[in-house]
Amino acid sequence: MVLTVYKSACHDWAKAFKEGRTDTADEECRGRPADISTPEMIKEVEKLVLADRRATIDDIAEGLVVSHGTAHKIVHATLEFNKVSARWVPKMLTDVHKQRCLMVAKGGCEGLKVNETAFWTGQ
Repeated sequence: MVLTVYKSACHDWAKAFKEGRTDTADEECRGRPADISTPEMIKEVEKLVLADRRATIDDIAEGLVVSHGTAHKIVHATLEFNKVSARWVPKMLTDVHKQRCLMVAKGGCEGLKVNETAFWTGQ
């Protein structure tokens, strides 16, 4: 494995060790956390999506005062929702959804068996 160390980084390390640093591990960084998606935030996003399946990522981000990227990550990666026909739907179908799809398909097959011509022409 080839490791590239830039001259400025090398100078920074040398200065830190001259000033008395003895540990090579990274220190904790200050500033804003990289990710604010807490379990409470995820529940709030899920509640918003289920209340209004036509909500956009911008609506969700605005409602919870988070960035567009954070709202997008929670909806798509964490909750695994996808937009279908302008509505949010779960990525994986539940057993109830699968049963409904099966019943609709069976109903279509029965309609086809009764009168094939009317079925295809919509009469």
